[in-house]
Amino acid sequence: MEQFLTILRRMGAARIAMLVVAVVMLIGLISMIAVRGNAPDYGIVYGGLNEQEQAKIAQTLDALNVDYQVRSGGVYVPKNRIPELRLKIAGEGIVGSSTAGYEIFDSQSSFGTTSLVQNINARRALEGELARTINSLPSVASSRVHLVMPKKKLFSRERIEPTASVTVNIGTRILNDEQVQSITHMVAASVPGLTPDNVTIIDNRGNMLSSGNKSQSNLMNMQQKVQRQVETEYEHSIKRMLEKVVGPNKANVKVTAELNFDSIEEESEIFDPEKQVVRSEQRSEDRMNATQTQPNQAAGASANIPGQEVGGGQAGSNEERQSAEETINYEISKTVRRHVHSGGAIKQLSVAVLVEGHYSNEDGIQKYVAYDENDIAKFETLVKTAIGYDEERGDLVEIIDMPFAQIEEETIEEPLFTKDDYFMIAEYALIAIAIFLLIFMIIKPILKATLPKNNEVGSAMSGETAASGAAATVGGSGAPAINIQGMETAPDGTPVNLPTNEIVDSDSMIDLESVEGQVRESSIKKVVKIITENPEESTNVIRGWLQGGEE
Repeated sequence: MEQFLTILRRMGAARIAMLVVAVVMLIGLISMIAVRGNAPDYGIVYGGLNEQEQAKIAQTLDALNVDYQVRSGGVYVPKNRIPELRLKIAGEGIVGSSTAGYEIFDSQSSFGTTSLVQNINARRALEGELARTINSLPSVASSRVHLVMPKKKLFSRERIEPTASVTVNIGTRILNDEQVQSITHMVAASVPGLTPDNVTIIDNRGNMLSSGNKSQSNLMNMQQKVQRQVETEYEHSIKRMLEKVVGPNKANVKVTAELNFDSIEEESEIFDPEKQVVRSEQRSEDRMNATQTQPNQAAGASANIPGQEVGGGQAGSNEERQSAEETINYEISKTVRRHVHSGGAIKQLSVAVLVEGHYSNEDGIQKYVAYDENDIAKFETLVKTAIGYDEERGDLVEIIDMPFAQIEEETIEEPLFTKDDYFMIAEYALIAIAIFLLIFMIIKPILKATLPKNNEVGSAMSGETAASGAAATVGGSGAPAINIQGMETAPDGTPVNLPTNEIVDSDSMIDLESVEGQVRESSIKKVVKIITENPEESTNVIRGWLQGGEE
């Protein structure tokens, strides 16, 4: 213990402080490595949870004594227990239980419940079931549905239509138009009297996905989308066809389509006078036969007297008349046509094609060789056939042969080390530094202090031997005789007294007999100089040392 305290005193306060820091760093690094090595690998058991669901899952895991981590709306547990815990949590109905569905009626008694409460619960149940259905979509993390179903007033002809609003949490994903329309029609079909025009959908970032109203801007966006889709289909088909001839990435195609979105309804009636059909026929015939006589007696009173004979008259004339009538009704052939022109018909197509020829190597020099006019004409024929070229429609096709600009692609080199690799390297570097400090600040000083020196004389040396050794350091002339490594000695073993000016100027370490450790040669020079300049005083001092040692 005494030797250890002596070592600490020799080290000094600065070295002791550095030693403590090195030991603390080493212990901390070893503890961190041990903790990380024994820490389990965590995996997500449920994600996209709200605070209420996270709290319920945390309570369940605490009851099961399971280590868990909560971050980014998810709960992480050791990977080897994920299947077991998922079944346990799902069996308790924790996930998704924050949204009530039709099970709300299972825990309530209808006895004593007013109609208002029943209507509210029915609406809540319908909203919850719709939200669960929307949450089942892969792109939707969570959702909420709000329904407004006005109550019909008695003795009122006014009808207020129901409305719905849906909020979907899609995270960083995007819902396409088809998915938005699917949600819209699903909600509209689930509520009596609700139409898709009265359904509004927004996402978690506040973007309007479906406003329900078919406004002019929405109609224009739809028309632009259809137009771009037609252009893209033509571009891809033409490019694939040309690249089989000119080579890959040597053809660039741009198509501009002008579409007619006007909806026209036509109705026409066509009569054919040459095609007649007898519809009805009516015939009538009239005949009349009449005879007229002429009297011979003149008119007078005698002729009117009864009993008076009348003279015979002269015979009259016969009249006969005959008429016939025929009526025939004809039906003229008629054709009725009704034609409805739906929007989206192609009004005009303009196609621009840029092709690149090939390069020939002549005498080590690359020379661009363009396609001739015959090849360009063939390309033009192919393009016109592919788009259904119509000259009356005003279609345009232009093909140009030009060399493409050579763009050097920047190669992105993958990093040699990842972020985890850098952390691992830093850990190992800190461990190496701590071990280095431990060796050179703890182990080395202890070994240096405990191991014996090369020329150390045992501490059990007798006082007489020490005195004789001390006396031997003074020559016969009174000058000090110091046993320096490399110094000449007399035949009797005593060191030779050298002049002061012959002492080596090197500042090397030398050994002194009966002295533990080493001293610097410069210090010995100073002692020799003092003894040389003051021989009497030096002799008295040495005698005092010897007398003190004998006592």
